[in-house]
Amino acid sequence: VFIHGDMSEKTERIMRLYHIEEKEAVKMMADTDKRRMTNYSFYTDQKWGKASNYTLCLNSSQLGYDRCEKIIVECSK
Repeated sequence: VFIHGDMSEKTERIMRLYHIEEKEAVKMMADTDKRRMTNYSFYTDQKWGKASNYTLCLNSSQLGYDRCEKIIVECSK
Protein backbone atom coordinates (compact mmCIF):
# COMPACT_ATOMS: atom_id res chain seq x y z
CA VAL A 1 0.00 0.00 0.00
CA PHE A 2 1.26 3.45 -0.91
CA ILE A 3 -0.53 6.53 0.39
CA HIS A 4 0.30 9.87 -1.19
CA GLY A 5 -1.21 13.32 -1.05
CA ASP A 6 -0.84 16.96 -1.97
CA MET A 7 2.28 18.58 -0.52
CA SER A 8 0.37 21.54 0.92
CA GLU A 9 -2.14 19.30 2.73
CA LYS A 10 0.58 17.03 4.08
CA THR A 11 2.55 20.05 5.32
CA GLU A 12 -0.51 21.54 7.03
CA ARG A 13 -1.30 18.21 8.70
CA ILE A 14 2.24 17.87 10.06
CA MET A 15 2.18 21.45 11.33
CA ARG A 16 -1.12 20.79 13.10
CA LEU A 17 -0.10 17.41 14.57
CA TYR A 18 3.32 18.48 15.85
CA HIS A 19 2.66 22.19 16.48
CA ILE A 20 5.58 23.28 14.31
CA GLU A 21 6.22 25.93 11.67
CA GLU A 22 5.98 25.25 7.94
CA LYS A 23 9.74 25.14 7.33
CA GLU A 24 10.23 22.53 10.05
CA ALA A 25 7.26 20.49 8.77
CA VAL A 26 8.68 20.42 5.24
CA LYS A 27 12.07 19.28 6.58
CA MET A 28 10.44 16.62 8.76
CA MET A 29 8.48 15.30 5.78
CA ALA A 30 11.57 15.25 3.54
CA ASP A 31 13.62 13.42 6.19
CA THR A 32 10.88 10.84 6.76
CA ASP A 33 10.37 10.29 3.04
CA LYS A 34 14.12 9.85 2.54
CA ARG A 35 14.24 7.16 5.25
CA ARG A 36 11.20 5.42 3.78
CA MET A 37 12.68 5.51 0.29
CA THR A 38 16.02 4.12 1.48
CA ASN A 39 14.35 1.34 3.46
CA TYR A 40 11.95 0.41 0.65
CA SER A 41 14.70 0.41 -1.98
CA PHE A 42 17.03 -1.67 0.19
CA TYR A 43 14.48 -4.39 0.91
CA THR A 44 12.72 -4.54 -2.46
CA ASP A 45 15.22 -3.36 -5.10
CA GLN A 46 12.36 -1.27 -6.46
CA LYS A 47 11.65 2.44 -6.75
CA TRP A 48 9.75 3.87 -3.79
CA GLY A 49 6.56 5.67 -4.81
CA LYS A 50 6.25 4.11 -8.26
CA ALA A 51 2.57 3.10 -8.49
CA SER A 52 3.21 -0.14 -10.40
CA ASN A 53 5.27 -1.46 -7.46
CA TYR A 54 2.25 -1.46 -5.14
CA THR A 55 -0.95 -3.45 -4.96
CA LEU A 56 -2.89 -0.41 -3.79
CA CYS A 57 -2.18 3.33 -4.13
CA LEU A 58 -4.40 5.89 -2.40
CA ASN A 59 -4.49 9.68 -2.50
CA SER A 60 -5.26 10.86 1.03
CA SER A 61 -5.88 14.40 -0.23
CA GLN A 62 -8.80 13.19 -2.33
CA LEU A 63 -10.07 10.37 -0.11
CA GLY A 64 -9.25 11.56 3.40
CA TYR A 65 -7.44 9.55 6.04
CA ASP A 66 -10.51 7.79 7.43
CA ARG A 67 -11.60 6.57 4.00
CA CYS A 68 -8.05 5.40 3.18
CA GLU A 69 -8.05 3.41 6.41
CA LYS A 70 -11.42 1.80 5.58
CA ILE A 71 -10.27 0.91 2.06
CA ILE A 72 -7.08 -0.71 3.37
CA VAL A 73 -8.97 -2.72 5.98
CA GLU A 74 -11.56 -3.84 3.41
CA CYS A 75 -8.90 -4.86 0.89
CA SER A 76 -7.05 -6.88 3.51
CA LYS A 77 -10.06 -9.15 4.08
